[in-house]
Order: sequence, then C-alpha cells, then structure tokens
Amino acid sequence: MTKKDFWNQTISSWEKNKYKKTKYFDFNSSVKFRLQMASYLLNQFSKKTKYLELGCGSGYLWKQINPSCIESYRGVDFSNKAIESFQKEVKKLNKTNQVSLFCEDCTKNIYPAEIVVSLGLLDWISTDKIKLLAKNYKSTWFLHSFSEKRNSLSQWIHHCYSLWNYKAGSPYYRSSKELLFLFGPQAKIYRHPKLSFGAFIYNLPKNIKFKC
Repeated sequence: MTKKDFWNQTISSWEKNKYKKTKYFDFNSSVKFRLQMASYLLNQFSKKTKYLELGCGSGYLWKQINPSCIESYRGVDFSNKAIESFQKEVKKLNKTNQVSLFCEDCTKNIYPAEIVVSLGLLDWISTDKIKLLAKNYKSTWFLHSFSEKRNSLSQWIHHCYSLWNYKAGSPYYRSSKELLFLFGPQAKIYRHPKLSFGAFIYNLPKNIKFKC
C-alpha cells in the first residue's frame, strides 16, 4: 500500500481520533497541543497574512485561525479525500474567496506565501523533499512540526504502534541537527514537554512569541 492510498483510507478517522475531546487520560494530547501552539503563533500576525499549509489535511488548523488574520490561505495535500473534506468545510463557512486548495505533492509547485506551515508533514516525506521545501521557501517565514529522534520510551511505543497500525510504514524520526542543517542558519528549534518527543523548527518574526 502506498502512503497516498493509506492516507486516503484513514485521514478522516485519523483526524477525528487525534482531535476528539476525551474525559480521561488522553493519548493524543501532544497532537492537540501541537495544533493549539501552531494556531496560537499564526494568530499573532498583526496584519492580514498569506498562509500556506503543506499537508493541510481536512483543514483543522485553518479553522483555528482568526479570519481577520487571513488575506489568503492555500492548502496542499496529496490525499484527495482530505482536500474534498476541507473543501466542504470551506463552502459551508462561505470562505471560497479566501481559501485555495490543491491536491498534489507538496514539492510540485511553489506558491506565494508569507508563512509556510506544516504539522506532521516532515515525518512522512523524504529528506530530499524536505531539502527542496527549504530551498523553495528559503525567503519565507516558516513553522514546521517534526518528531525528534530521541532515546525515549514514548518514542519506542510510538514506533511500535506505527509499525503495527500504519500500513504505509512508520514515520521518520529526525535529529534537530539534521533539520537545522537543511533549513539553514535562520532556523530555530522549539521544544515543550506537552509535545512529548515532538518539536517545531521555525523562523518567525521577532514579535511572534511561543507560550512559556
């Protein structure tokens, strides 16, 4: 099974499972916190901004951003099921003049944007594609989450779970050193205990602040 086939089959159930509210212990708290942190940062842009989300899924991040911050929002995902779901939300909220969606490989085209963001995409694409993304948007603000390679029990459990449940294979775990090399000297790393072994690599305006 290809990664595209896998995500076409599972994207809807994966997102619902990861982002649903729970009363008790939440195994997906790090994914929820990742979304919360990303939207918190993107909502700090003081003027209407051109956003580009790579691996946009069904639009969960877009729905968390204040419409007053958005000049345009482009979403790219290679899953046509995800794009179809996102498009339904856009039409339902009457935002077709604000949002443009593209079903394709994230490196196929270069789109105008002031900030490029991705949540989880780097975990599923090759190093060569990450290198190309960094090159394509080297003069643009960026915010990308990734699974940082660590010797931890939580990562070992995640790896075993992925091998068992994901027919497209386990995601990549990458060192911060590797990604900093690919994205260049302007890139920085942000970690938080609530992200578990997740982290952000970013280059943002100085006025954009992470939560303490």
